[in-house]
Amino acid sequence: EELNKRKERYGETNMLVVDQTAAIGLYHYHVSGHGRDALHHFQEALRILEDLISCHMRTFHAADGDCKRSSCCQYYYVQKGVLLTDIGNVHARNETYEDALVSYENAIRVFRSLGMNEDHPRVISTNRCLDRLQITVHNPVR
Repeated sequence: EELNKRKERYGETNMLVVDQTAAIGLYHYHVSGHGRDALHHFQEALRILEDLISCHMRTFHAADGDCKRSSCCQYYYVQKGVLLTDIGNVHARNETYEDALVSYENAIRVFRSLGMNEDHPRVISTNRCLDRLQITVHNPVR
């Protein structure tokens, strides 16, 4: 219900809608345990965020083509990396390991494009997800 209110008030391509959609995904991932619903909401939040980034680029950075230097765009891209990590977590839990690997690697790519080094908490966290994935794939518990 809150999500629909935000869409009506701010339009669908808005960071508040992205945040609310991702929060619903987190609820399904951590509380209800409904992986399919979590994945749906994380992917929807990512889709909306990518639309928002594209719109922002066309509006504010058409001339220079590089928005990652502005603070608002850095926030958008950090959130993109976080959503990709969340999507990877759902895939790992669902044992769709190749999809998890792709999501984690894309998240790392986004974080590094922002100048985050290996010692940045976001990079460390996503690398830990990759490490857990490698352990799971190579040492499956049966």
